[in-house]
Amino acid sequence: MRGWGGGLVTTCGLTYLGAPDQDSGQDLGLHGRIHSIPGEEISTGTEWQGSEGLLRLTGKVRESKMLGYSVLCERTITSKIGDNRIFLNDVITNEGFQSVPHMVLYHCNFGHPLLEGGTRLLTRGTVRPRDEVAAQEGSRYNVYDDPDPNYPDTVFYHDLNPDETGFCTAALFNPRNHLGVYLRFPHKTLPRFIQWKYTHAGSYAAGLEPANCLVEGRSQERKRGTLQYLEPGESRNYSLEIGLLTTSHMQKQFMTKYFPEVRE
Repeated sequence: MRGWGGGLVTTCGLTYLGAPDQDSGQDLGLHGRIHSIPGEEISTGTEWQGSEGLLRLTGKVRESKMLGYSVLCERTITSKIGDNRIFLNDVITNEGFQSVPHMVLYHCNFGHPLLEGGTRLLTRGTVRPRDEVAAQEGSRYNVYDDPDPNYPDTVFYHDLNPDETGFCTAALFNPRNHLGVYLRFPHKTLPRFIQWKYTHAGSYAAGLEPANCLVEGRSQERKRGTLQYLEPGESRNYSLEIGLLTTSHMQKQFMTKYFPEVRE
């Protein structure tokens, strides 16, 4: 926890993530190493296509170990000037000569003023609690309350239904101040969606987390037979769209397109 940086998006992985764990004789810390490794070859730029400007940020992060493995993440973040969306694209490559476990999760964190009593999570699919603590929430898993100094660490696992394009959508809406934020990501590469609900006073946050695994540690993925691997030279592509909805009109348009069954 002392090394947890937070932020809008904290990347977790690339060879393990989740709760501190011991797997195959290795002691593994919280959410992997990638988020604490400095980036390389960072560059920024602006491209113009007619009257539209595209902001671009690129960089690399390499997770490696002497006499071990080397996994490279090449990231590009783009946004159109004047748009309310950012697009994150990662290419993750095993640069080594042996297969390596591969776990990745995008820990997207949102707080006040978007998050307050009455804010709701919208998803399409099924949901289950991670443990007995989360089970006590019952059907209120998607409703957020005001900060509570005694609120526990609470996690839910969602199996989201992709749309006709193969993408999943999750959104947080605050009906009081007409604020909303959404995530869109491909189900094929990020089939898991974890909701970290932590309305604890002082660390008041809603974590929305597309992933290729759950968050109980690498040993549990191995036991379930769900642990993924990157073969030597293999690359995987991951994408994530984050959009901000700042008016009631934008929210209505979004709801009509992605959650037409919701009426408010």
